[in-house]
Amino acid sequence: MTALASVRAPAELAVEPPARFRDLLAAEWIKLWSLRSTPWSLLGAELVVIAFNVGYAWDHYRYWPTFDREHQAYFIAERMALWDAFTTNAGMVLMLCFSAIGALTVVGEYGTGMIRTTFAAVPARRSVMAAKLLVVTAVTTV
Repeated sequence: MTALASVRAPAELAVEPPARFRDLLAAEWIKLWSLRSTPWSLLGAELVVIAFNVGYAWDHYRYWPTFDREHQAYFIAERMALWDAFTTNAGMVLMLCFSAIGALTVVGEYGTGMIRTTFAAVPARRSVMAAKLLVVTAVTTV
């Protein structure tokens, strides 16, 4: 064995372990909340959904006396009051807001150039995107 081979052996064995998925999730969590737009987008989405639902409920409340008895009984029997709490329009606006938050998460990282650092640290792009997807899904679900 030559002296050069004995010097290279420890350096070749010092390979960094792959990033754990838990670490990727923590990094994506920090990156998501470091964007200034994240809390404002979530707050805006929440207010818009509440406004849609309150407006729909107010509409039913305002016109309730004009409904005939049959329509009022049908409204109660079919539990249509739940439609006031979860309107279709509010659901569509919520989907649009959450897709915008997801797009901002990815585009914000590309815009700042942080994506180069991310892929230099973790070359496994699928793992990075899976962690990003899980974090955004968890935040928007809550």
